[in-house]
Amino acid sequence: MHTPPSGEASHTPVPGTTGRPRLPWLLLAVLLAGCPTASVDDDDSAVAVDDDDSTEPPTPLADVLGVVNLTNVRQPQGTDYVDLGGAFGDYAGLDTELLSPTAYMGTWDADAGLWRLDLGSWPLPALGSDVVLDLFDYVPWQPEDQAWWDAGDRIAAGPYLAVRYQNEEAGTLGYIVDDPLNPGGDAWVAGGSVAVATSGGAEIVDWSAPPANLPGDMELVVPLPGATVETPAAQEFTVEWNPVDDGATVMVVLLQGLNVSYVAHVADSGSHTLPSTVLHDDFGAGPVQLIVSRLVETVLDHPQGDVIFRARSEERAELMLLDDLVLSPAYGSAGQTIDVDVRWFTGSIDGSTTVEFGEGTTVNSVTPDGADPQRATVNVTLDGGAEVGPRSVFVSNGGEFIDAIDAFTILDLDPSDDCAAAGALGPLADGTYTSTTDGLANSLSSGYACIDWSLNGSDAIYEVSLEAGVPVRIAATMPEPGDAALALLSTCGDAATAVACSDDGFEGDTEEILFTPETTGTYYVAVDGYFLSGFGSASSPFELTIETGEAASPVDPPWVVPGTSPTLSVAGSWGAVTAGDVDLGAGITVDSASAGAALTLGVTVDGGATVGPRTLSVDDGGIQTFSNAVYVSALPANDTCAAADAWGAQTSSGAPVTAWAAGTTNAYDEVGCFSWGSPGAEVVHALDLIAGQSLHAFLESPEDTQLYVLSDCSDLSSCVGDASSDDGFAGDSEEFAAWEVPTTGRYYLVVDLFEAPFGPAWEYTLTLSVTNP
Repeated sequence: MHTPPSGEASHTPVPGTTGRPRLPWLLLAVLLAGCPTASVDDDDSAVAVDDDDSTEPPTPLADVLGVVNLTNVRQPQGTDYVDLGGAFGDYAGLDTELLSPTAYMGTWDADAGLWRLDLGSWPLPALGSDVVLDLFDYVPWQPEDQAWWDAGDRIAAGPYLAVRYQNEEAGTLGYIVDDPLNPGGDAWVAGGSVAVATSGGAEIVDWSAPPANLPGDMELVVPLPGATVETPAAQEFTVEWNPVDDGATVMVVLLQGLNVSYVAHVADSGSHTLPSTVLHDDFGAGPVQLIVSRLVETVLDHPQGDVIFRARSEERAELMLLDDLVLSPAYGSAGQTIDVDVRWFTGSIDGSTTVEFGEGTTVNSVTPDGADPQRATVNVTLDGGAEVGPRSVFVSNGGEFIDAIDAFTILDLDPSDDCAAAGALGPLADGTYTSTTDGLANSLSSGYACIDWSLNGSDAIYEVSLEAGVPVRIAATMPEPGDAALALLSTCGDAATAVACSDDGFEGDTEEILFTPETTGTYYVAVDGYFLSGFGSASSPFELTIETGEAASPVDPPWVVPGTSPTLSVAGSWGAVTAGDVDLGAGITVDSASAGAALTLGVTVDGGATVGPRTLSVDDGGIQTFSNAVYVSALPANDTCAAADAWGAQTSSGAPVTAWAAGTTNAYDEVGCFSWGSPGAEVVHALDLIAGQSLHAFLESPEDTQLYVLSDCSDLSSCVGDASSDDGFAGDSEEFAAWEVPTTGRYYLVVDLFEAPFGPAWEYTLTLSVTNP
């Protein structure tokens, strides 16, 4: 499942805080076109020192007392803002020449400790040098070394977020403050200045500094800001910008997947060449984020040590690094003869060059591009019996060669970019198909009804015809580096009409939708994709499987409980039927039968009836048989609290009980215990509990289950965190133990599914035990 990287952090005041908490240390920043120096301190009681103070000077803490970064963060879609991050403390144990703590907190959750690595938490190499590193291995101090100042979740006052950190190994103690000044970037004044002050700290004295200068704006020329430029990973690339005579230096940063980074610190000359060895060997093919910033560093004289103040103005773009061998198109269908544009960036193509696509193909000609020695047009015939799927392509000129794995794919399903193409292909029958999203648009991205994040890969769309009550399994797999996502839409091209989704896995994983439609009609399968910068692929071949299952039972309800005498209704048109004409197997006696608009049956279920599915056989002049029509379940399959109340409270024996949930629906999409959804069907059991009792629940199922207690069925936020569990996947158990009941009353134990089951019924085993105080 993709939980996307942190974007802009929320800067809304924190719920639950009252008043204005006292910050242990506060960095005050005011961006001005010009800023006057601080007035002379004539207050003898002040801590800071000047000529007329009678107090003794404070003890210096370190040569470098603080490092602060102020960054004009430029992002697409107009989400620019100014970010302020840094720390004060004893830096004696840290390498301050490399320390660059734009320690942006990407979450309000005190336990998470997430950093926005792309906001400057990378080293600052010496001028004229560069470094390649994994940012996950480079953090000036680890999140687990932080302790929140007030022992609570957070400290917030207005837009500020402050935190006390302690690194025992380095002997460092200080404070971090984060302040996004006026999101939108309006607070940044190019060429202006900023005033810096500290106050309220225990170890660090109150202090005001003369204004520090800000750099002029970064004007990126190649590539243009926000642009995506294709360039071979095997070739160097030169970044260009307009220099400004203001004493700034320039940082050129490449980020891949928000961890692998290249950081260069260079003079403001107007250009910097990214080495091909870095692009090819350290990054490789795929999208790479480029950040170019002008940097002004000011050393501020604090009475307890120097404060390094760094201000950056940046622009961002993206480099799409190409493979050593690039084919267009990178696919074809068996029986076709096609022209393939071949670009070989690590070799040269001439009249001696050979290209091979493997068994079942014939290369008819290789025509070099006279103007480009690394390019040729290859005419190839794909035999009618050629094996479907990805295959390697081998290119050689006699001295150089490349064997590109899975560079070309033979399809048996045409790519379908839009609703018109899907309609031309018609509804897909059950089966497994191979196709690709290569060359298709990213028509569907945000707005999926059942996926919270945006899908930034290319997408394909196909029609399927589904019948009401008949479950369907849809699965898609993209080989690495592809990361598939799936959605089933009721309206073509409209992500908001998605009735089922799947984006739980990562590169190379299979995504699966299990869905039972309530209405018959045409639905639309969207095969989409997700990738991080530098991870995954924007487009990919894929394998798509469609399987329809058994129709839902005509019996209502499709379940019975041993030791009860329910009434069942069988839909359909019936002739004369007596009780002797109906059979539901051993342990179920048919007491009465009445045929009308439906067939009504009165039955008695023996207390020892075997749990599981039953076949219904009816003879109304001709025998009709329905397999899996009724499930004998040790627990009722009530899927609402009202139904659970009507049935009555369940008792706990402490022994495992096997149940079948048949005909259940999805009423509870999201509950307060989990930050993810509950899109599958559920079963609800009423429990009457006494204050002080302890409830233990253990659940097993081949499905991906969730287990939780609601104290109020009308309020899904009443889910009890200590009486909930969703730790595993399909086939894993869920358990919560020793939940102490706070108040006497009725509670509701819910067995929920994370996704729809494949079939009209699903099995689980529940063990409940209640311990009295």
